[in-house]
Amino acid sequence: MNANAFLGDHAITDSIRQEGAIYLLTGSNLSELSLVRITVAYFAKARECAGTGEEELELSQPASIQQVLSTVMTIHPSLNEIKQSLRLLVNGKWASEETTLKDGDRVALLPPVGGG
Repeated sequence: MNANAFLGDHAITDSIRQEGAIYLLTGSNLSELSLVRITVAYFAKARECAGTGEEELELSQPASIQQVLSTVMTIHPSLNEIKQSLRLLVNGKWASEETTLKDGDRVALLPPVGGG
């Protein structure tokens, strides 16, 4: 996975993981980056594009749906073809791209479903 997609805008020369945090070594500075662990569930066409039904992500705080979308689009570029039509749920409730996330949240990506 691309470190910039995983950690947002942080420039990293090295990192150390310890008990739910990543310590970033940027030059001679050491700074703590708090993480939010979430589960992303993919349904229907989103599952096909991602090649999986579910995965865990660790995102830097404050984490938002926008950050989730950016990360999953980087990991699974074929999701870009349905990005505009995706509907998002956080813990079973409709969410917008500005919705903030907390540790343990479950984000569902739902494409439109046709049928009769």
